Amino acid sequence: MKISFGRLAYQLDLMTLDEVMETLRAQDGTNLRFGTVAIEKGFINEDQVEIVLENQRGTHMPLGQVIASLGWVEPEILDRELRLYMKDKAVDA
Repeated sequence: MKISFGRLAYQLDLMTLDEVMETLRAQDGTNLRFGTVAIEKGFINEDQVEIVLENQRGTHMPLGQVIASLGWVEPEILDRELRLYMKDKAVDA
């Protein structure tokens, strides 16, 4: 299971909540990926996106695991946030 790029970018302090929301609004109705739109808006570094995506493709690991393996977040924090995300998603369903 993969956590959305925007949610992780926010949780890792790579983007503010306002930047995530603005990116989502700009992305709506397009075929562009979140990372592409966030880069175009200047909210996230292109190199960070490429590192994460390259590692994800090479390992077929979910994005959160890639970020943890790169040392950008502690695995315990990732586990906690994933549980919270899944709980929120179950409530929304």
